[in-house]
Amino acid sequence: MPLFILLLFCAALSAQTPPPLPAAAAKFLPAGWKVVRLESGDLDGDGRPDLVFVREQEDPRKIRKHPSIESAVENLNPRTLVVLLGESGGYRLFGEYGKFIPAPSDPENPFGLDYLGELKLRRGVVSVGFNYFTGSSSSAGGEEFKFRLEGARFRLIGKDTSSFDRVTGVEDVVSVNLLTGQRKKTTGGNVFTDKPSRPKDAWDKVEVRKPIYLEDLPPCGREG
Repeated sequence: MPLFILLLFCAALSAQTPPPLPAAAAKFLPAGWKVVRLESGDLDGDGRPDLVFVREQEDPRKIRKHPSIESAVENLNPRTLVVLLGESGGYRLFGEYGKFIPAPSDPENPFGLDYLGELKLRRGVVSVGFNYFTGSSSSAGGEEFKFRLEGARFRLIGKDTSSFDRVTGVEDVVSVNLLTGQRKKTTGGNVFTDKPSRPKDAWDKVEVRKPIYLEDLPPCGREG
């Protein structure tokens, strides 16, 4: 799916009715919170379905007008990534991660989309996507962080970064495997279907100094 279409899809996804939690997991959703993303799959290889979801507080006091832009509204309700492991008769809490997932609004980017993109759980890997699309920039893009269980923690094992020019459609994609250090750079693509797309791949190596874990990452995985 072209990235610009994916960005619009994720924006629409954010506005949909939150998916319900299974009844056995309802106790992990506090009163005054809602589910905005939900995925199910086997994380730990025991054959039982596990759950990964993002919950968001619903406090009307944290929804307000932007202090300097009259037409902008900020939703500063916090979000938390929650991981539940399936067990006989229900689920047990594996972890809650409140730093990595930002609030729906960014005070520094009042006209941008909600950063949170897709949440996926495939073959034991949890992927969390973020979108970057503002009215003041000619570029847009996204990042996807991939995590896998390692003991009692979630290790970052890969990262995909995409960017494209909103005028020309020219797209660059960088995928890094943080286990092997392999990096793939794809250039020359185009997200517009009526424009020529001639992607070329180049491979190199990056230095992997030490493991990175989910709880250590800043909001959206971005420093600064």
